[in-house]
Amino acid sequence: TTTSTTTTTTTTTTTTTTTTTTTTTTFPAPPTESITCVTWGDPHVVTFDLFRLFGNTWNSLRKRHSDADEAHWRLGQYLIPDVFRAGDYWMVRSERVRVQGQYRERGPWSLHGIAVGGPFMHGHKLSIEDVFDGKGIVYWDGKRVSNPNSFDFGGVVDLSISRSGGDFESMEVSLLEGVS
Repeated sequence: TTTSTTTTTTTTTTTTTTTTTTTTTTFPAPPTESITCVTWGDPHVVTFDLFRLFGNTWNSLRKRHSDADEAHWRLGQYLIPDVFRAGDYWMVRSERVRVQGQYRERGPWSLHGIAVGGPFMHGHKLSIEDVFDGKGIVYWDGKRVSNPNSFDFGGVVDLSISRSGGDFESMEVSLLEGVS
């Protein structure tokens, strides 16, 4: 006897093609906001939020406010307390901008000095010291600047100091990226 076996193999191949479409949507950059804060005295601070509410009119709108034990300032309904504490305080501490104020308990000014640095300064540091003594000595990268009103800060800083009778009176500082 002869036995015969037949095996049949069926192969099915399925091919699937997937098409992927990528769409890129570009949105415009958000507008840049100029924000400001102000500090004066021992210290009184008009915060970024308050300045946003009152703008450049803050100074003409502030009123002296006294309660039972202390005198403060008021800006509209907002109280700006006298919070004198000697020490070094961050005035601005962001990823790119760093500003510190140094307060002391002597002299006619409580603000002793201010220092500015951070990545936006391209590795430079600016400090104005001995403000309370009426000196307002300027340092750039740790070196004293003899005449800051005519010093070339390499386009990083534009600085103007006002003096009265030789004593430091005020300063206006404009820095890179619109920081002032």
